[in-house]
Amino acid sequence: MNFRSKRVNNKATAIFKQNIHSLFSGNKKRVLYSIELRDYDRFSRDDVADINPGARGTKLFVLYEPSTGLVYDLTHKVIGRRGEDIRVRGQQGFKLDRLASITFRFNHRRL
Repeated sequence: MNFRSKRVNNKATAIFKQNIHSLFSGNKKRVLYSIELRDYDRFSRDDVADINPGARGTKLFVLYEPSTGLVYDLTHKVIGRRGEDIRVRGQQGFKLDRLASITFRFNHRRL
């Protein structure tokens, strides 16, 4: 499933709250999520901001473990837990003008 947030125009620091709801089987060990941050451009292609702290790519991939509430990066390093703010920042690569950070949180409840 893909979700698109609302636009925040012409801000050096864009702050908005986006809630995404997803359903998954109760027996899932880990659930993979990907997050991509785009800079909207009216007359040219949108730029993809670098929010991936890894060496490759701009998209952030995280694994959520429902049974423990832990959030992992793709190297299986714990980067946070359910209910707390998790902040990641891209790595300074070849496009410094696309370097960005993002803060997100997993709020998990059983139905």
